[in-house]
Amino acid sequence: MAKVISNSFKFWFSGSNTLKYVYSSEGEQYILVDGYSYQRLRTYSTRVTTWACSTHYKEGCKAKVHTSGDRIVHKRFKHYHKPMNNWTYENVEEEVVEERQPF
Repeated sequence: MAKVISNSFKFWFSGSNTLKYVYSSEGEQYILVDGYSYQRLRTYSTRVTTWACSTHYKEGCKAKVHTSGDRIVHKRFKHYHKPMNNWTYENVEEEVVEERQPF
């Protein structure tokens, strides 16, 4: 089971993306973008975090997302699979904290 720990943010990067931060039942942090889940790979000193598709190690998907704060700054590679809808939520009350307009 996963709980949303941060609320939805809307961004404009190659179209609208919704970025959600979630935790797995084991306490690992993930992000959800366009129906795909990503796990944290590394955070650089430039405050850019690289996230790999959560099927990267198990299935070999090469899709990655780079974020800076709560913004998607870059996407690399495409998924070779459909989104997996295996994230379930319990006791979740979502509220939009901030909506950002394109520059």
